[in-house]
Amino acid sequence: MLIGNKKHRIVYIIDHVFWAAIARLWYNSIFFKSLGDLSLRTSAGILLALLALFSITGMSLGIKRHRNKADLYVNVATGFGVYTVLAYLPIRKKLIVTVLAAAAVLSAAYAALVLCRAITNRQNAKKIIFRRIRMAAYGSRTILCVSMTVIMALIASNLFFGNRLFLPSVSPSAPSSVQDQTIENNIETLVHLDDGTWETLTVQEKLDVLQTVANIEQRYLGIPHELNVGASNLPEDVAGSYRDITHEIQVDLDCLIHETPRLLVETITHEAYHAFEHRTVDAYREASKQMKPLRLYQDARHYEDEFMDYESGNDVESFWKYYFQACESDAREYASGAAESYFVAVARHLGTVPDLPVVCLFYDEDGKAFLKDVKQDSVIAGPYLFIEEPFSKTTDAYRVIDDNGLVGYLDSYGKEIVPPHYLEGSRMRNGIALVRENPESVYYINSAGERLTQDLLEGDAFDNGSGFLRAKTEDGKWTLINLAGQTVFSGADRIEGIYGEQRTGSAVVNGHAVLLQINFSPAGNTCSISREFEEYTDISILYKGKYAIVTDASGNRGLIDNDGRVVLPAEYKSIECVDILYDCDDEDRMIRFRLEHEDGTTEIFARMIPPEAL
Repeated sequence: MLIGNKKHRIVYIIDHVFWAAIARLWYNSIFFKSLGDLSLRTSAGILLALLALFSITGMSLGIKRHRNKADLYVNVATGFGVYTVLAYLPIRKKLIVTVLAAAAVLSAAYAALVLCRAITNRQNAKKIIFRRIRMAAYGSRTILCVSMTVIMALIASNLFFGNRLFLPSVSPSAPSSVQDQTIENNIETLVHLDDGTWETLTVQEKLDVLQTVANIEQRYLGIPHELNVGASNLPEDVAGSYRDITHEIQVDLDCLIHETPRLLVETITHEAYHAFEHRTVDAYREASKQMKPLRLYQDARHYEDEFMDYESGNDVESFWKYYFQACESDAREYASGAAESYFVAVARHLGTVPDLPVVCLFYDEDGKAFLKDVKQDSVIAGPYLFIEEPFSKTTDAYRVIDDNGLVGYLDSYGKEIVPPHYLEGSRMRNGIALVRENPESVYYINSAGERLTQDLLEGDAFDNGSGFLRAKTEDGKWTLINLAGQTVFSGADRIEGIYGEQRTGSAVVNGHAVLLQINFSPAGNTCSISREFEEYTDISILYKGKYAIVTDASGNRGLIDNDGRVVLPAEYKSIECVDILYDCDDEDRMIRFRLEHEDGTTEIFARMIPPEAL
C-alpha cells in the first residue's frame, strides 16, 4: 500500500513548478542576493539550478510514496535553503554554523535510532535495511530542510520591526538626545570609516557606524524624528532607499559588504536629506495661505510635486527623469559635501591631513577682499579687488579680480587654482568656466585650471542644466561641448539652446533645419542628428521641449513636434509662442502659439503638454 499519496503524479509535478515559481518571487523580494563576487545573472542561474536539482531529486525519490504537501514543501524549500546558506554564510556565519551543527546532530541521532533497531524478521533483512536507510535519508533531509527554514526565519526576523533584514546595534537618536550627536562627539566610532579599518568590520559593525552617521545627520538637518538604518536586498544598481512612513534608510546588502565607506556615507546622507525634504513639505503644507508664497518654501513646493508623482527611474527610459528631479539633485549635492566633512574629520583625527581652515570672506577699510581662516584668525587669500562669495551651491571654484582687473580662481580653502590673468572669466559651474585671455578668443577651463578646448570665438557660460555648452569655433561654425570638455556635435550654422533634461534639440546645418537627439551618460552626454528637413531653412528652440517653429524657403512659418511630425503646415506669415511657462501645474502645461495669416488676421493655437514631455 502506498503511503501519503494525496496527489496525482501529474498534479504533483505541476505543483512543484507552480510553487517554486511563487516562492521565487517571494524569495526575490526578501532574501535574494549575489553569491560572493558573482553577477546577479550568474547567481540567479545557480539558484534555479539548485531548485531544479533538489526538486527533481525529491520528486524522483518520493513520487511513489510521498506525493503530499509536506514532501512538496521539503523539495522546494531545500533548494532555497541551500542557496541562503551559501549567500549569507559570510554575513551570519555563527548563526548558520550553529543551526546546521544542531541539524547534523539530530540527523545522526535519528539515523541511529532508525538503523540500530533489532531486526526480528531475518528472511526480509535486506528489504528492512534498505527501507530503514531510505527512512533515515528522508528524515535527515527533512531535518536539514527544517534547519534551513529556521535559518531563513531568523535572518528575516528583523522584518517584524520594519523592512530591514539587518539592523544595527546602535540605537537611533531620540529627539531628546539628538543634540549630543555631532561628528566630534562620535569621532571614535567614525574612525572606522578609514578604508583599512572598514574592510575588517562585520556587517553588524558597519551598520553601527552608518547608524551613527544617520544620528548625526538627524541633528545637523534638524529632523524631528529618528532615522532607522538597516540593510536589505535592494534592486540592482540601487545603493540605498528611504521610506518616510517608517523613517527607514535601507542600504543594499551587497553594497554594504563590497563598496567603499565613502559611497555608503554618501548613501546615508543622501537618504537622510530625503527625510529633510519630506519635513520641509510638511512645513509648507502647515504654513498659512499668506506664508506659502514665501521664497523660503520654493524648494518645498517642488518636492511636494515630485513626491506626489515620483519618478523612480527603474528603467533606462525613465532614469534621467529620476536623475534630474530636484529632490534627487539636491540630495546628491548635499551628500557630496556632507560625506566630505566626515572623511576630513576622520583624516584629521588620524593625523593624515593638515587641519583645514574654516573660511569666511571679509573686506578691510579700503574695500579690499580677503579670505580668512576663522579658527586660526589668519588671512589665507587676498587682498583682491573682488572675491566671489564662497560656498555657492553651483560653484566648484571662486572667481577673484586683482587690482589690474584680471580674473583668477581660488578653491574653497583659499588656494589659488589660477592666478589672475584672464581678461574675463565666468562663474565656475559644474566644474567648467569660460575664460578670455585675449580680445579675439575664449576657451573653457576646468576646476583645476586646466584648459579643456581650443580657442573659440564665443560660447555659453552656463549649461542650463543640460550638460551641454554651445560654442562658436574660429571657422564661424557652432559646436556642442559636454561637461567633460568633449566636442559632441560640430559644423552647425546655429544651435538653439538646450535646457534641463531635454532629449531633443534643434539646429541649422548647411542651411537646413535639423532635430538633435540628446543622449545622457555619466561619462559625458552625446548628441547626433535625428532628423533633417530639406524643406525648412530655419528652426526655433523646442518650446517646453515639445514644439518648434520652422521656416521654409519662402519665409512661411509652420510648427513641428520633437519627433519631426508636422503639427501646422508652413503657410503662416508668422508664429509666436506666447506661453513658455515651465511649471508643471495643469494650467501651465498648456502651450499657446499666436498664428498670423497672410491677410493679417490672427488666431491662437493651443496644445496640452503631457507631463512626461516636460
